[in-house]
Amino acid sequence: MQISKLILYGVNGQMRIVHFELGRMNIITGDSKTGKSAIGDIIDYCLGSSKCSIPDGVIRETVAWFALTIDFDGEQVFVARKSPGALQQNSEIYSYDVIVDDRIPRNSDEIMSNISKDSFKKSLSSKAGIGEMQGISGALGSRTSFPISLRHAMYYCMQGQNEIASRSILFHHQDRDYATRDIRETLPYFLGAVPEDVALLADERRSLQRNLGVVLEKLENEDSTRDAGSEGAWGLIEEACSEGMISRGESGKNGAKLHELIQAIARWEPDSTNGLSDINLITLQKQLEELELELYEATTQRCELESSIELLSKFESCSEEKAARLESIGLLEALPYDPDRCPFCHEQLQERIPSFEKMTNSVRELDKELSSVRKNRSRLSGDLAQAVSVEEELRQRAVRVKEQIEGAYESVEALRGKRDRDFRKALIAGRATSWLKSHPIDHVDSTMLDHSKVLKKRIDEINEKIDEGIIQSKVGDALAAVSRDMTAWAKELDVEHSESNYRLDIGKGIPVIDLPEKTIDFSAIGSGGNWVGVHLVTLLSLHRLFIERKRPVPNFLFLDQPSQAFSGSREGEDVLAVAKIYKFLQERVLKEEGKLQIIVVDHARLDEDNFASSIVEEWRKEGPKLIPQDWIFSRFGDD
Repeated sequence: MQISKLILYGVNGQMRIVHFELGRMNIITGDSKTGKSAIGDIIDYCLGSSKCSIPDGVIRETVAWFALTIDFDGEQVFVARKSPGALQQNSEIYSYDVIVDDRIPRNSDEIMSNISKDSFKKSLSSKAGIGEMQGISGALGSRTSFPISLRHAMYYCMQGQNEIASRSILFHHQDRDYATRDIRETLPYFLGAVPEDVALLADERRSLQRNLGVVLEKLENEDSTRDAGSEGAWGLIEEACSEGMISRGESGKNGAKLHELIQAIARWEPDSTNGLSDINLITLQKQLEELELELYEATTQRCELESSIELLSKFESCSEEKAARLESIGLLEALPYDPDRCPFCHEQLQERIPSFEKMTNSVRELDKELSSVRKNRSRLSGDLAQAVSVEEELRQRAVRVKEQIEGAYESVEALRGKRDRDFRKALIAGRATSWLKSHPIDHVDSTMLDHSKVLKKRIDEINEKIDEGIIQSKVGDALAAVSRDMTAWAKELDVEHSESNYRLDIGKGIPVIDLPEKTIDFSAIGSGGNWVGVHLVTLLSLHRLFIERKRPVPNFLFLDQPSQAFSGSREGEDVLAVAKIYKFLQERVLKEEGKLQIIVVDHARLDEDNFASSIVEEWRKEGPKLIPQDWIFSRFGDD
């Protein structure tokens, strides 16, 4: 936002236009009493100041409307405000139009009062990028919120003749009531430290907190009317706190949290990363049980094999005795038997004797059984050897596992303590589960609890956005950047104590200097030239930050007579100091590459190129001035 034209619409139907170049330094120089200081008053008045500071007399009585054309990134807006005239202190009659095809009213009769004071300020603020922004008075909502408008940004854009060399105030109109408070409360927003919707968020938070209070109160009232089981629940919660299952901070007696706390207790599980599981004791015990079962089975199998072998040995012994008796009568040698011959004399029999056949069969059966017994005993002996080996291996494995278990139990005291604690916690968790089953949460309570969680979540989200600590940190970061430029530029202008750190104290609304031994207000330094220098480096440091962060502050700075602290001599140190100021201003404008406009009115007239090339008008008592001579003559005559 920069000013391209200042327009006076005379009561005589004529126009007086002062042109300003955008993104440059514009100087109006000349004699005193030619209307230079009124330029700042007119700009302030057209931008909605609450008081009209335009001097009474010639200017008010010859001008019907004061107007500006303002550039908003290429879009031109025409704003005008009716002159209060000689009889009124102020006027609240405004005109506001977007300029199309460079057409503006040609005389006062064409200006239409088309907007109220409040709408005018809102429209202009919106164009500047402020919109419906709300400011917060006090600690983020501790008092009443108020709308931020373009008027709050004007503190940083104007320096009247009585302000630029002041040792008591820094900002425009800072000597007015509440100005320092407004600066303190709105500057964080203009620095970019406060969210755009901070007031809306603060109002929303207050509403949410009220609603949350109502919900929690209802829940607590309902909880107080429940049966005596709730007292047992609080006792359970106390036990859980003592065992470390929940924290003390969570366990305050709040009926709305009763079920939530009991549910947390019921969800407790043993810590699987510590205690017995860490040394695999349970696994080892299970493994030992399995080994002992296998060992028992192997031992049983070995015993059965030994019994079988013993029986076979006895049977074999009996069979061998029978075979020996038969052998004594030569029966065994006669095998195989001939059924037609006598087994004793081997003579041919006339007929077969049945008893001899049976005897033959018996002998054969005995021989077969004896052979089978020997084979089975040999096989069972092999099985027994294998069973003994398996049994021994299992016994050795069981011994090793027992040794591992014994090693594990070296820390048995600590493990027993944890086991006991886990046992107590498990009992408490079981009682919590039982309590929940016998005290199911009401549907109404559940709904209110869910609602309270939603409210709390939103409140937390807002707190993160407008946390005062975070905002103050951002303000500190912004002011640190401003301080760096202030300190560097104070050296350029050779301001007193320029070797020390200069910074803006937002609480006081003034610059301060950090000397090695103490911090002083800028009013403590001497010389009007130093005060002018401090004003310039502070305001231009702020504007640099506003531009870098694209903040909604007009990109122009009006300065009324920055040379006033120096003598009118055109020689010596004073003129060099004035030249240094204008060189500094020109450098600041050029550095911002069209994003900053400086408008200066001054008595000084320097020959330097950066000064001469910036002059837009030069006024003399007997020549051109703000109010044309013919306007004065037509209004007042020769007087």
